[in-house]
Amino acid sequence: MKKLKPLVLAAITGTTLMMPTNVFADEPIKVFVDGEKLDLSVPQVVERGSTLVPFRAIFEKLNFNVTWDSNTKTIIGTKDGLKLQMQINNTSAIVNGEAIVLGTPPNIINGSTYVPLRFVGEASGDVVAWDGINKVIQINNSAASEIPKDSENGQTQEPAKLEFLERNKPYTSKENDMTVVVTSINVVDKGQFYEYSITYDQKNNTSDKAIDEATFKIYYENGESEAQYGFFGKLMPTESITRTYVFKATKSQIAYCLEYGTKTFFSTKPAADSLKWEVQ
Repeated sequence: MKKLKPLVLAAITGTTLMMPTNVFADEPIKVFVDGEKLDLSVPQVVERGSTLVPFRAIFEKLNFNVTWDSNTKTIIGTKDGLKLQMQINNTSAIVNGEAIVLGTPPNIINGSTYVPLRFVGEASGDVVAWDGINKVIQINNSAASEIPKDSENGQTQEPAKLEFLERNKPYTSKENDMTVVVTSINVVDKGQFYEYSITYDQKNNTSDKAIDEATFKIYYENGESEAQYGFFGKLMPTESITRTYVFKATKSQIAYCLEYGTKTFFSTKPAADSLKWEVQ
C-alpha cells in the first residue's frame, strides 16, 4: 500500500473566512479522452483546486447514458453495470449504491451544470493523468497513459524539486514577516475518507507593527491544488498563537506539499521562496 501523504485544508476550528471559490481559468485546460479532445460549449471552471466541466459533455464522452432529474437536481449516468449519481451541491456521490465523499460537489454556474472531472473519470474505471507543464488532462482506459510532451522541444518536463522545511523548527515568511513552526500533521482513516489535522505556531517578532496571518495551501501529485482557507486575524507586536485545522479529504488524491503564504489562492504550483513542508 502506498504511503499516505496527508492533505491539508478544509473545515477549520475557530472563526473562519471562506475565499471565493469559482474561478474561470485564464489559460484553458485541454482535456483528452482516449486521445480525442473533449469539446466544451462553455469553459471549464477551477473550484477549490479541482477542475469542473459541463456534466453532459464528459458523461457522454465516457459513454454513459445520462439523465437529469430536475426535481432533485440529480445527474444519473449508467453504463456496463455501473451507475453513478451526483446531486447539485451534495458532497456525496453514489457509485453502484455506495456513498463516496467528494472534495468538490457538482454545481450550477452561470446556468450550466458542472461536475468534478477527475472523480467522474476515475469512477468510470479510467485513468486520469495531469500534465501541469502543458495544462492537459488525459482520461484513458489503460494505465499506460502517456503524458503529452512539451510542444516546443518534444521533451516531457519534470517539475523542479522542492526544498522542504523541517517540522518543529521556526521559519520566517518573507511575505508577512511572521515566524511559523509546523508541529504536527496527522491523518486518521475514516473508511470512505481521511480526516486530517495540522497544528502550527505563529509569532509576530516585530516590536512596532501588527501582522496579518497567512494561510496554508495543499498541492497534489496530479498537479491539482486545494484552495486556501484560514484564520484572517492580526497578531500584535510580540504576540504568538497556536492554530489547528481539522478537515476531511477524499482518497483519490495524494498530497505532497503544504505551503504557507498570503498570495497562494490563485497559484497553481508552490512558489520558489515560500515556506513549504512535505506532507507525508
